[in-house]
Amino acid sequence: MVVPYHQQIAALLRKEIQSGRFKQGDPFATEKQLAERFGLSSTTIKRAIQTLVQEGYLHRVVAKGTFVRRTHFEESLGPLCGFFDEMESKGLSPTVQVLISERQTASPTVTEKLQLDCVKTVYWIRRLHQIDSNTVASCDSYFSPDVGSVVSQDEYVSGRFTQVVQSQLGIHLRETEVTIEAAAADAEVAGLLNIPQGTPVLIVERVMYAADGRPVWMSRYTHRSDRYRYRTRMIQNSTKRVFGDDAP
Repeated sequence: MVVPYHQQIAALLRKEIQSGRFKQGDPFATEKQLAERFGLSSTTIKRAIQTLVQEGYLHRVVAKGTFVRRTHFEESLGPLCGFFDEMESKGLSPTVQVLISERQTASPTVTEKLQLDCVKTVYWIRRLHQIDSNTVASCDSYFSPDVGSVVSQDEYVSGRFTQVVQSQLGIHLRETEVTIEAAAADAEVAGLLNIPQGTPVLIVERVMYAADGRPVWMSRYTHRSDRYRYRTRMIQNSTKRVFGDDAP
């Protein structure tokens, strides 16, 4: 399928902004400059710029021009999709650095989330998520022993261990429960994300479930709130009234 020119230009400019080439508040190239650079019509350039404005990468000021907003890496809350797949689909270069990979006694929270009975030992993996060499999140993942024992270090790094779980263990993954909350970075998190202690962060907890309803693993992501955000779209339920009976 041929990608329209304005989408191609928007993707290229988005990547340039996300690379850190521009600072927040920097003036962005004019439509005339971009049209000359890419050899395209002003209409195509205008559509590309409007796309980036709607996504929050740029903002327009009347009589002054177009400026760069603070860069946010965005992940959608929709169909099951991993960090690597989501970021690569946006033309970005995600990487993962494994800091810790070991067995440990499950905490009460992990025991409850993974519904552990007799088994109290889990595999704990701590990773840093990076996009174009920028650290955007830390992630603590906890796997039940039967799962953690078959996932290799390389698969933890690649972030694609879901394929291993399904192919080697025959576990069909069905759904993920996601909880999002705000918090302040403690000393440990501040060191991992290179931010001041007390800085607002976004905590995202995911519990992955198999088709039989059994929890397979849980992950707790701590995102830099100045670099990462989530987006979702809600669809109206046609079988229910959205407004009151007195709505016009």
